[in-house]
Amino acid sequence: DVTVGHFRADLYDRLNIFHVVVPPLRHRLEDIPILTKQLLEALCKKGVITAAPKVEQNVLDIFSNYDWPGNIRELKNVLERASVLSNGGTITRAHIDLKRKSSSGATATIGRSEGAQWPGDNRKEVLDAAKQRFRRLGRDAKQKHIMTMFVDICGAESGATTYISELLGLSKETVRKILNAANVSKAGRTRPRAGARADLIPKLEKYIIDKF
Repeated sequence: DVTVGHFRADLYDRLNIFHVVVPPLRHRLEDIPILTKQLLEALCKKGVITAAPKVEQNVLDIFSNYDWPGNIRELKNVLERASVLSNGGTITRAHIDLKRKSSSGATATIGRSEGAQWPGDNRKEVLDAAKQRFRRLGRDAKQKHIMTMFVDICGAESGATTYISELLGLSKETVRKILNAANVSKAGRTRPRAGARADLIPKLEKYIIDKF
């Protein structure tokens, strides 16, 4: 920022040749269908999903009536979550959960029809869908996520291999092989588990649901 001295004024003037204005998503709602298609294709290329799912028209209508405070990043997150909940099938109204604040400050849910059963209300169902999505990832993506769970979440906690394997539905030997291939420290992971730390399981479950 020039005003607080973080950026030299003369350099700013040299670089300030063209102004590029990127309008927020709420000002270009007509782009949502093509952006939705492109974002789903991008998730597919990254290995997050195996194939870009179809999106029902009423979902696009919902998107076009939402103000998207989080812009395209929010749209990407909504589509990624919906892809997990749809388990590779068509994304429907039931898979969308958006919150809109009224002028009074009250929050209204849009997307789900009133009284509809939404998979997100059932943690086990969402977790199972996420685990299925994980199993369809490529080898490198699986390795990256297991390393993150073992090192960043569990901190190489004793028995971590056991409860990572149980949550993902893999054998302990498979998890160990992945960690060995990634050259991750063996600290603690082969010692028998006396009992999973109570705080780690929810963290691992949240990671699995959020990422897959």
